[in-house]
Amino acid sequence: MFQTDVLSYKTSDSRYDLLKFLLAMMIVALHTRLWPSVLLPWLRVAVPLFFMVSGYFFFHKIDKLGSTREQWAAMGHFAARSAKLYLIWLAVWSVPTFETHAYFQHGFLSGIGKFCFDLLFGQTFAASWFLSANILGTLLVFIMRKRKWLCAAVSLGLYAVCVMTAVYGKALPEFTGALSSALPGYTSYFSFPAAMLWLWLASMIAKIPDGEFRNPLPWIVLTLIGIVLLYGENHLVTTRHWVRDSDVYASLAILCPAVFMAVRTIPRFTMRHSLSLRHASVIIYCTHATVAKLLIEYFKTQHTVQPQLGVYTFIITALVSALFCTAIILAARRWRYFNLAY
Repeated sequence: MFQTDVLSYKTSDSRYDLLKFLLAMMIVALHTRLWPSVLLPWLRVAVPLFFMVSGYFFFHKIDKLGSTREQWAAMGHFAARSAKLYLIWLAVWSVPTFETHAYFQHGFLSGIGKFCFDLLFGQTFAASWFLSANILGTLLVFIMRKRKWLCAAVSLGLYAVCVMTAVYGKALPEFTGALSSALPGYTSYFSFPAAMLWLWLASMIAKIPDGEFRNPLPWIVLTLIGIVLLYGENHLVTTRHWVRDSDVYASLAILCPAVFMAVRTIPRFTMRHSLSLRHASVIIYCTHATVAKLLIEYFKTQHTVQPQLGVYTFIITALVSALFCTAIILAARRWRYFNLAY
């Protein structure tokens, strides 16, 4: 996401541009509760793969830079650009954000502290945790990337904590209780610990020459294995009522990299407007969750139930996000310093 995103379509990798747009629409379906009995847990692959695509573009660019100084400059550029994106979208969604969180109901200083904590380690506007997690996770992987075993251990360990507190939370009450006592108000799977594994994997894949893995069969087989494992894991935790939040499954650690590598076996190609789709995917991500949340609350007052609730919310949210994308991408051509996409 460093300089690649401002290059012309001729240097864009349309495989991942199209994938990222598809993932954005899957995330919209997830948060609008579109046919959850059918689409869950399969939609859960979208967020990890979204992290992987973003990390792949960043580390692919980093690996091409010669000096450590250039790499740190690229890291700084990425962090500054991502932080700017976050703050702009926070301003756009400031009214529903501050109404929802009621930051200052217990005093000004308490509100400032909670707001800063959410800004760095949680979420302010709906689904914003992805942006802060992407910045912090990328920075940590960047710092540790030359110590491969350390980076792998930290990434896997943090993801294991997320899995144990979310999908297996009710099966491990002592662990989740101890973690909640140690870190009150902190949700690990809505913060950078949930991103580290995917960003580390993306950094490793970015080092592999593009033509080295051309045979899709191993990755297709591994994808099928991952699908079976995800189905089995979901059946286990739901029938035993272990789930606190179904955001992170252990089996995603097999399924998501397999899907990513299967896409990578497709010969690289370019499409004129695929870079716009990649930009649109970020705008969709930043707009959809707040829109969906407001719509769901409205439809509840109208006593709308599933499946109509999910269908109506998905269609309206997708249309609103598409309008945002069209308006912002067109405006970005004129307003160089006011860009709400990567």
